[in-house]
Amino acid sequence: MRRFLLLVAVFVGLLVGPAARPVTAVTLTSPLSVLDTGTPSLTTVYGISRDGRYVLVWANGGGTRLRVDRMTGTRRVLDARPIVMSGDGQVVAGQNIVGGLSTGVRWENLATGEVKTLSVPGRAGGFSQEYGSPTGISNDGNVVVFSITNTADASIQVWAIDARNGNALNPAGFGLGTQFASYDGTVSSNGRYLAWSERRGVPAGCTLGAQCGEIWRYDLQTATRSVVSTNAAGEEGDRIDSMPQLSSDGRYLTWTSNSTNLLPDVADGTRHQFWKDVVSGEVRLVGDSNVYRSGYPNYGHHSISDNGQRVAWEGLGSNTLGTSGPPATTIKVKDMGTGSVLDASAGGNDGYSWQAYLSGDGRILAFSSNANGLVAGAPPLTVSVFIA
Repeated sequence: MRRFLLLVAVFVGLLVGPAARPVTAVTLTSPLSVLDTGTPSLTTVYGISRDGRYVLVWANGGGTRLRVDRMTGTRRVLDARPIVMSGDGQVVAGQNIVGGLSTGVRWENLATGEVKTLSVPGRAGGFSQEYGSPTGISNDGNVVVFSITNTADASIQVWAIDARNGNALNPAGFGLGTQFASYDGTVSSNGRYLAWSERRGVPAGCTLGAQCGEIWRYDLQTATRSVVSTNAAGEEGDRIDSMPQLSSDGRYLTWTSNSTNLLPDVADGTRHQFWKDVVSGEVRLVGDSNVYRSGYPNYGHHSISDNGQRVAWEGLGSNTLGTSGPPATTIKVKDMGTGSVLDASAGGNDGYSWQAYLSGDGRILAFSSNANGLVAGAPPLTVSVFIA
């Protein structure tokens, strides 16, 4: 398998809302160049701070976890298995592994050195619990979102914990066995809204004849929740809706779906990225999505800027890799105000690009790739970090 490239790129242009639509292309400020050639070699990106200064990366195929400071060039080796980083870049969280099992969430404040193990009470009836990796964290690091698998009945639930007091919340509720699963949990940067994917039997309107998936949003202030993967008329998606992301204030939602009833002209049943204004109900198409590739993490991952007006996602490239292989994938960035789209990994259509993360203002992008041609003159198949 090809080795991976980890890339960080800087974008220019003011973010604009839906009402103002100047004809301004999404552009790079300069060509990509090498940012970090240290040891160990960087492989996969898992987060970027809101100001773009810190990048959370895995190195050596995931064996080493690092926080790279783009301002000073320093690397900080991280303990345990951090997989999410707060918006200020000072808090990381991952699985707490004891005896080969994940027994909770390890939370660490890198500025103060404080470390906590976050966990929730066991369910009645003696259920054993296996903690999944955290999938969301608020800007200040106080709210952490993760999933728990109850090994006795195989059900999966999304949980959130307030790291300040250890209070736990299961916003998705409980279900039984494989007929219930909630996953892909995330939290808005302001810590108010949670969102997750959920499967619970065969809901009305599902056209698969099997479990479909819905996106739910929960308001921590009002303790209310609702399905938000709906079209402008309020009808739920008729297939599988998954992988939600929220803007900083929770108003704007992006997600991956193969539903055929979200937009009138998007009914082919293939995966697409969608954008929604949860307040007005407006739904727009972001773009095409990628296909599943075994062995590649978080396929279909995407990212939304704080104000909800810029989206980065993994789309289909122009080349097919091998006679029977899936198409190459590329990272695209769309300004939802102007409709302009940038192919951020243009020239790398001989490989896969994935794991896109945007800074808060949407001007800095981090992603992983094993493609050649992204930087002129760079050694082929070299693991590097790039900045533009």
